[in-house]
Amino acid sequence: MLVTIVSCLFATSAVAWDHPGHMTTAAIAYQEVIKQRPELMKKIGPLFLVHPEASPFWVAAGSARGPEATRRKFIECARWADDVKFTLNDEPTWHTARWAIVADDAPAIAKDAAAARKGKPSGQGIEALTLNYAMLSNPEATPKERAQALCWVFHIMGDLHQPMHVSDLFSTEFPTGNAAGTLSYVEDPVTESPIPLHILWDMNALRSPDLEDVDRYAAELMKKYPRAALPELKASPFAGAETFGV
Repeated sequence: MLVTIVSCLFATSAVAWDHPGHMTTAAIAYQEVIKQRPELMKKIGPLFLVHPEASPFWVAAGSARGPEATRRKFIECARWADDVKFTLNDEPTWHTARWAIVADDAPAIAKDAAAARKGKPSGQGIEALTLNYAMLSNPEATPKERAQALCWVFHIMGDLHQPMHVSDLFSTEFPTGNAAGTLSYVEDPVTESPIPLHILWDMNALRSPDLEDVDRYAAELMKKYPRAALPELKASPFAGAETFGV
């Protein structure tokens, strides 16, 4: 799916996966869809109207109408999974797939704890991405099911490109792992206060979720990393478009 590919490819440059990071990748993806395959939006846009948790999309659209309302809902789609945390639609284990990273000087207890994972990640991000992509691609799935699956695919793809979402450090300081960096505290360069390393990674590239700031940052990234400079896109730039029946 084009939106997924674009979200994935800009992960390294965005280096942030809190609301502004997810929104930035979505803003970039929207521009790519409109430029390369505008007819896709005719398939994607109506899905937001039948989403099982539609209220965040209407809030995101605000007073906008037409294509701009669809664009804002598209951007909301990427952050929706975080907006519904602690609700019935939340899936806490879907945001990470954390492999064990063992420090060279880690004690035996830390090495044993890491080895107990048997080379498998903690968290179900990989399985959730597979499940939701299958749902999104299934012609027998209802529009409501596909709408929710689209948001999860978009969100998980972003999350899995944030280093703290795919690693746990096992060391002398963290013999049972540092819980995706949430137990590792560093100094926030902005506030000069202690902050979990995970949170710093999540929000440091752009700290404002205002659409104006997101659009400006997305434009900066697209100028710095134009599509033509990403050779990995040339092989199959619209892979997965059949997901939406086009």
